[in-house]
Amino acid sequence: MVVMDFALAFLMLVFPAYAANAIPVLLGGGMTFDDLLKLKLFGKNKTIRGFLSGIIFGSLASLALMLFLPVQIRFSYVLFGIFSSLGAMLGDLLGSLLKRKIGIAEGKQFFLDQILFIAVALCFGYLFIPEIYNITVVIAVLIVTFFMHIIFNIIANKIGVKNVPW
Repeated sequence: MVVMDFALAFLMLVFPAYAANAIPVLLGGGMTFDDLLKLKLFGKNKTIRGFLSGIIFGSLASLALMLFLPVQIRFSYVLFGIFSSLGAMLGDLLGSLLKRKIGIAEGKQFFLDQILFIAVALCFGYLFIPEIYNITVVIAVLIVTFFMHIIFNIIANKIGVKNVPW
């Protein structure tokens, strides 16, 4: 695989999920899933508005990137983006649920916080463009995401967007 193919595959895999995962920090708030379900499953930071804004912005990110892709995969990539964004948001919710179920307090650090959103996004996206997946790119996505998530959360905390640096 040449460097350009690797870089494009990497970008295609992460762009919608990264956008989906980042935007709820800025646009979230309002009714939580716990309020809606009348259960304590996900915590006070998992809101309906954050979840939906993540799916919408991740999908919009895929539309923007689609303009630079070959015509024959554009429609598939938009579907990829929608489902990858949904996967990212569900992966984030799953991480919060797991934290609650194993007794980790809300707002406390959990190693799956950095990786579960992208893992589920990759699984959902695979249904639409499996040809861009290969083991090298997927491993790179997981490793880079782990460290980028930590770095960007520290930055978000330092500038006051997040209460905790994870």
